[in-house]
Amino acid sequence: MKRYKRNLALLLAAVAAVLSAGCEIEEVPRAAVEEERQVLEEASSLAYTGDLEDITLTSDLTADGVIAGSIKETGFWNTKYTVTAGGEDWFYLGDPKDNFIYNLEGVNSGTTYAYYDMDDNCLGYAQTRIMETDGLEHGWYIVFLDADGNIRADYLTDERCHYVMDFDGNVLGTCSATGETFSDKYEVKVQMNEGEQMDLMDKVAICRQLAHWYAFDHSY
Repeated sequence: MKRYKRNLALLLAAVAAVLSAGCEIEEVPRAAVEEERQVLEEASSLAYTGDLEDITLTSDLTADGVIAGSIKETGFWNTKYTVTAGGEDWFYLGDPKDNFIYNLEGVNSGTTYAYYDMDDNCLGYAQTRIMETDGLEHGWYIVFLDADGNIRADYLTDERCHYVMDFDGNVLGTCSATGETFSDKYEVKVQMNEGEQMDLMDKVAICRQLAHWYAFDHSY
């Protein structure tokens, strides 16, 4: 019996060692502070993590698998999502300060994020609106605008941010919101196809919208 117990103990110890080895978390590399902005701007992907139980968001920003800055949510009525990189706050997403963006002629719009530098100068917008083209069916899409409300980028996403597309409907990238099993933690990510680029602020806006839809889908 003693020999049996000893062998069982050795077996359990071996199993535990194998399981623990398989559960080791690989450390994510981190960019040098002075290189963070360049890494973020040049990367083909952007991701951040969140937790539905958290009141506000605070997360590293991961670009092409490298941590390069962070994003933090502040405020209640006038919520801001501030991106920090290079050792200082860089820009933020928030509600538009100018109502003209909701009243553009011939535009039926919905959710709109505005981009601002840290001096509150508007840098552009991400706006959900109804539209159609020869290559896109009539429906809701997210387009990216300059500070005057003109379409700035030659890409857009569907309302739920499944794909990044051009205005002919060709897929340029994919977007995802994934959660952990038995957990309220999630990750949102934008991944552009090889050779395709997207402005960093637009990636941040898409990630924010992905997080919104993920929370909406998992709140019941």
